[in-house]
Amino acid sequence: TCPCALAMATPLAFTVAIGRAATQGILIKGGHALEALTGRGTLFVDKTGTLTEGRLALEAWEGDEDVPSLVLAAERHSRHPIATAFAAAWLLLFRRRPAEGLLLAAAPLLGAAALLVLSLSTVLVLRQFGLGPAASLLAAGAIRGDARVLVAQFSTTASDTSLATVVAQAMRTALGQSEAIRLVTPVEIAAGLARMTLPPTTPLTATTAQELATREEIPLLLTGQIASLGSGFVVSVNLVAADSGNVLTSVQRGADGPGTLLDAIDELARDLRSRIGESLRSVARAPRLQRATTASLDALREYTRGVEIGDLRGDFLAAIPLLERAVTIDSTFASAWRKLAVYRFNVGASESQILAATVAAYRHRDRSAGLERSQIEAYYLERLSTHEAMALYARTPGLSQNNHALMLLGRGRYAAAESVVTAEITGAPAGQPPIIQLYVQLVRSQIQQGKLEAARTSYA
Repeated sequence: TCPCALAMATPLAFTVAIGRAATQGILIKGGHALEALTGRGTLFVDKTGTLTEGRLALEAWEGDEDVPSLVLAAERHSRHPIATAFAAAWLLLFRRRPAEGLLLAAAPLLGAAALLVLSLSTVLVLRQFGLGPAASLLAAGAIRGDARVLVAQFSTTASDTSLATVVAQAMRTALGQSEAIRLVTPVEIAAGLARMTLPPTTPLTATTAQELATREEIPLLLTGQIASLGSGFVVSVNLVAADSGNVLTSVQRGADGPGTLLDAIDELARDLRSRIGESLRSVARAPRLQRATTASLDALREYTRGVEIGDLRGDFLAAIPLLERAVTIDSTFASAWRKLAVYRFNVGASESQILAATVAAYRHRDRSAGLERSQIEAYYLERLSTHEAMALYARTPGLSQNNHALMLLGRGRYAAAESVVTAEITGAPAGQPPIIQLYVQLVRSQIQQGKLEAARTSYA
């Protein structure tokens, strides 16, 4: 008989068996482990929780009744399974003496609290000076402050390949709140790809991203991978020195499924920001990713596709329906509303359509953070033609000074527009050429002032 069917069915059976087991919480290392089981008659389990529910419980207590209350006071703020068991036991077994138990526990805990504070202080000092396992990359001198980071396209083994793009976008948003690093913008990426004679839609694979970073003198590269694990995922990211390819630090988080994927990305970004060397207070103060964007993975997927088509391909008409679907799924998605307003303006939509999206973005601006929130506020004020918009552009680093110059030109303030674009052009970091639009506004402002020679020089 033909062995083809058997050759195809055997690995398929192994794959299905391993996948089914994973959905039940059983992780099998590979097909060889299943084969080995056929010759075994005894199974040894090496730790509690493997075959049980994993929830410990204190059923009874024998001895001094003050001891459980002391233990509870020490453990009640912990999420460790044993600590949780003691907390539950307090409610069931010792609920008649809560106040006394806490008072009894206060004095013995003073010494432990002092020791904890001392330990935390030591870790923070070592982190600040770049010593020990808690050392940050900034303190250790591995990277410089305000270093530029290029986020590459993530790879994935998941059946839904669009997750790679969505997760990379979510990571950009989460890291965009950092005060210690600066992400390379889509405009900068497109300009760099053009200098490599590549179209702006070129996928930023790890190889392409490293070449782009090296050419553009971008010191840091962020790569990532999403691996399927049963019905869940494991997300890993690496911060890489672009010139050498050396991995400076790696972080990894698991997600039970699509519903917890954004939580995992938020935790990854916070961990990475801390390892880079951003202040722990700043990391803790940052809003969670779902609060800064959307809690809906589907809305984020539509937004990511829309921005990719609009910003990289320049096809705003094709991008608009995707953004409209994103805000239909999550009507509080402020970033999607802002992009929708910008794209509608770019295609010459009616003023009412543009204003409706602009107002919606502004209404939900609390669902954004950092520079994105400033962009939403600036665009709203700009549409209303108020002087507040120009003041916001002037005092907020990172906002588009090209837009600022356009507003000044529109109000006949030509000298001020020239000053703004000149400062932006001369202040551009080495290896990061200013966008061409700044030179356009510079020439316009100089012509309006009668500075024809200066305009010719700027145009050249």
